[in-house]
Amino acid sequence: MSKSPSLRRIQADIRELLAEPSNRYHAAPLEDDMFEWHFTIRGADSTDFEGGIYHGRILLPSEYPFKPPHIIFLTPSGRFQPGTKVCLSFSAYHPELWQPAWGIRLILEALISFLPTPADGAIGALDWTKKERQRLARKSLGYCCLKCGPVSDLLAETCDDAEFSPKFKDEIEKLHMHQVTNETAKRDRSKTNDKEQNVIASSVGNETELEESFRARSESSLEEPNNSHNEENLEAVEPTSAVDRHLTNVSQVQRPEENLASPWLSDALVHGSIVTFTLIIYFLYNKLHSVLNELRDLDKY
Repeated sequence: MSKSPSLRRIQADIRELLAEPSNRYHAAPLEDDMFEWHFTIRGADSTDFEGGIYHGRILLPSEYPFKPPHIIFLTPSGRFQPGTKVCLSFSAYHPELWQPAWGIRLILEALISFLPTPADGAIGALDWTKKERQRLARKSLGYCCLKCGPVSDLLAETCDDAEFSPKFKDEIEKLHMHQVTNETAKRDRSKTNDKEQNVIASSVGNETELEESFRARSESSLEEPNNSHNEENLEAVEPTSAVDRHLTNVSQVQRPEENLASPWLSDALVHGSIVTFTLIIYFLYNKLHSVLNELRDLDKY
C-alpha cells in the first residue's frame, strides 16, 4: 500500500537532517506521531540568546507540505511566549506565503535567525530586555522535555557552524522581509480602524447631545401656560443661531398660517414632536454625510 504524499515528504525531511546534521539544531518526529516534531535550536552568537538552547514543537498539518505548520516554543526565551502558537511568515498564520518546497531544515534555520528580531506585536511574540533574555538563555540549559529528556544532550557542546547554510540564505531573507511587511500592514490597518471608530463614536456623541437639546426645547415649550402666546413670541423673535434659524424655517414650512387655527396643530406637544423629529433627521443626515466623506478621504490613503 502506497504512503500518502505527506508521509513521503516527512520521511524525506528525516533523511535530509540525518544526511546533513548540524550542531546548531536538532529535530525529529515523535515515535507515535509523525506529524508532531520536537526541535532544539541554539541561540546565535553575538545576540541576546547566545549560549541558550531552546526547545519546541512543530505541528505539521495533514496537508503538509502544501500547508504550513504551527510552531510552539516550550523553553522560555523572552522572545516567544512558551506554549503559544507563534505568528511567523513561515507558520500557519500566513498560509499565503508558504511554499511547498520549504521543509523542516528551513524552519529550523529560520527560527534561529528570527530569535534576535523585534517582536513587532505579533501573536506569541515577546519583547523582553537584553538582561532578562540573557538570564533565560543560561537557564535554558537545564530545560528537560517530557518527550525528549534534557535538551542540552541533543546538541553538541561546541558549535562549529558559524554561519547559516548558504542554501537557505536567500529564502530566509525573504521570510524576514515578509514578516516586516505583514506586521507593518497590520499596524496600519489597526490605526485606520481605530480612527474610523473614533469618528463614528464622536458623531454618535454629537447626535446624542443634539437630541437632548431638542428634547429640552420641547419640554420647556410645554411648561409655558399660554401656548398661543408663546408661538407668537417665537415667530416675533429673530433666531440668533443656525439651529434656531433652522427650527423657525422648519416650523414655517410645515405649519403654514392657514393651518395654525387647527386645534390639533395648535397643541404644543405636537409642535415639539414635529420639530424635534425633523431636526433629528436633518442633523443625522448631515453627520452621516460628514462621516462618509471622512471614510472616502481615508480610502484615498
